[in-house]
Amino acid sequence: MVGTVSQGVVTYNIKINFDAEDERIKPGMSVSASIVTDIKQDVLTVPNSAIKTQGETSYVEMLDQPGAETAGVQGVTSLTLPRQQQVEVGLSNDTLTEIISGLAEGDKVITRAITPSSTTTSSSSGSSLFGGGASGGMMKTGR
Repeated sequence: MVGTVSQGVVTYNIKINFDAEDERIKPGMSVSASIVTDIKQDVLTVPNSAIKTQGETSYVEMLDQPGAETAGVQGVTSLTLPRQQQVEVGLSNDTLTEIISGLAEGDKVITRAITPSSTTTSSSSGSSLFGGGASGGMMKTGR
């Protein structure tokens, strides 16, 4: 019922009993396991860093008129502030969150904002457990 925390990782000790003897199982063996509680395919996802919350409401930030991307630099520069787009979130994993409603595939969301003086820069990078990945610029939502 209570896990052990080591370097930010929670570990739970469990016992597994086999119905029948299996000669492949030897005394002293150990195992690491991932417990999957739900799987969904063909869902709209955004990086976790794009999801913001205010009370009970979840939202992402978007630019109404994205600026031109600068060649060789990840991100977009905008002279206008982003707007908050309310979303309904579903399942999430280490990197991505499912969007149930509020966005369409291809919408660009801000995953990180840097505000030096009066400009806002957005960028994203990384790969995903859902497949695919992100490269420079604002993150497009994807399935």
